[in-house]
Order: sequence, then C-alpha cells, then structure tokens
Amino acid sequence: VWEDHLQGDSDIFLRKYDKLTGFVLQRQQINPVTTDIIDYNTSPSIAISSNGIYVTWERRSDPTNDYPDIRFAWSSDLGSTFSAASDLSLSGRRPVVVMDSAGIAYVAWEDLTQFPLSSPTHIRLGKISGGSQVGAVLDIEVATGYNARFPSIVVDPVCNTAGDTICEVYVVWQRSDITDRKFVSEVINSYDIDLAIVNGGTLSLISTTLSVTDSGSSGFFGGAAYPAIAADDTNIYMVWDDWRNGTKDIYFAKSSDGADFTTNRIVNDDTDNSSGVTWHEKPGIAVADGKAYVIWTDFRNTQLSTTASPNDVFFAVEQ
Repeated sequence: VWEDHLQGDSDIFLRKYDKLTGFVLQRQQINPVTTDIIDYNTSPSIAISSNGIYVTWERRSDPTNDYPDIRFAWSSDLGSTFSAASDLSLSGRRPVVVMDSAGIAYVAWEDLTQFPLSSPTHIRLGKISGGSQVGAVLDIEVATGYNARFPSIVVDPVCNTAGDTICEVYVVWQRSDITDRKFVSEVINSYDIDLAIVNGGTLSLISTTLSVTDSGSSGFFGGAAYPAIAADDTNIYMVWDDWRNGTKDIYFAKSSDGADFTTNRIVNDDTDNSSGVTWHEKPGIAVADGKAYVIWTDFRNTQLSTTASPNDVFFAVEQ
C-alpha cells in the first residue's frame, strides 16, 4: 500500500502479489474515487490476517492543513473490494494499524487536538472489528507536559486463543521534551521512549513503563527516538535510534513482560565515530523463528547526517 500523486492530488493505492502464479494484481484505489473533489490522502499503514485487510491513512482537504483526519477502510475478501472510508479521528497524524488472530484491528496515532497552543501531542488507540469502530478511543499518553510522537504498535500473536484471557496490545512512542511546540522549527530539548501495555479486549491501560533509560544527551537530536516494536509468543522486541554516543546508533532490546528489558545492544556495525560521519536512524523491525530482523537508514557511505543527502538501507539479524 502506498500514496500516489499521479492524479493531481494524493490517493492511497494497494497492489497484491500472488506468490503462486507470480501475477501482480491490478492496483486498487482505497480512498473514495472522486472526479470533482481534490483531497490529499497520505501516510498509509496496512495490517493483514486471514480475516481481512485494514488500511489506515491521513486525509486532508488541503495540502496545507496541519490537522488531517485519521481514516480506515476494510476488506473482507482479500483486497478485491474495500469498505467506504470511515473516520477514527478528525485531528491526528502518523496512524499505524495491527490485527490480532481474530481479525480485530487496533490503530494508534498521534493526536493533534488543541496542538500546539493549549495541548501537547498525545497517542491515542482505537479498536475496529468487522469494519466498524468498537467503543471509545483510549488516550494512552500519560506523561504530563511531554509530546508523544511516532507511535509503533504490535499485538500479542497468540491472543484470542484458548486459555488466553487477555489480549495484550503494545504501543511504543517517542516522548519529546519541547519548549516551543510548532508544526515546523520546534525547539526540542530531548527525546525518550515510552511503552504502554493495553488490554485489547476492554481497550484499557494495563501499565505504562519507561522502557528506555534516559541517556542524558540533549539538543535537537538528543536521546532516543523513532522506536519500532515487534512481538512473538515469547518476547516483545524494540529498536530505536539513540544519540547517547554523540551520533545516532540503532539500539535493540527485548522483554518477556514489557517491564524488564535486556541490556541495550547496538545493532549497526560501524560504531567508530572518530571521523564524525557515522549516522543511523529510523529503524524498522520484524520477528521470525525467534530472531529479530532490523532495517534502518544508514549514512556511512555519504558522510552527511541529513535526510536531504543520498543514503542506504542496511539490515541485520539477531544472533
């Protein structure tokens, strides 16, 4: 799934690949197809199970609108058709969606209600079943005065099975200390990472844990940022980029309960910062057969720590 600008505005498209026949199915537009309305649909996220497909995204009526809607659409026929788009929020950004084994979807996003004047950004969580929202939205950011950014979400892969009384949903986000909140050119003091564990059945907070110790670094790049999370039936796995060594490295830790994490490990291999050019950021993570697979943006071949420069994508496997 991706955002596409070929029609003059921005639309969300999906394409499916059949691994048995090698056939790539025709791309399909997920947001409403209109000929007389210009709108901007961006930042898609997708979740798939045997029970269906959910796609979430941001929708703006104008590209300069700082307060997009959070929308979702559902397919119960493996992507052949999708439901009409529905709103989860009228003021949010950066949605991420995940599904449990029963086909229930959970969507986390960064809430912008009353931001930046009278409120920081928060992380909110919604639940969807059968293409319809279930219950009220949960506000899971509880660190007063901080700004919660860039959520990542995963669900216990064995929830909703025999003998499992609670379906845990894990949401991790970047907690920012910001003295001058803005949509651009903010004054940022430091970053850190927070983790919440949510009862997916009742959509209630089980616990909120500061999962990464404050590294003590400060400034625009200070601290830990851009977390990502994955899980199997034994552990949850987290990665993030971290400024604690004077440059950005990719760090990894895992936990069996979401409270006690293993010692932080650096994932990237080029940690010699004597030349001042090592820089690694914005990781992603997946888990298979008890091992974590991590990817990240890497600047080792460009010698420029800016997203405007060319860069590479590297990956590593947990040993």
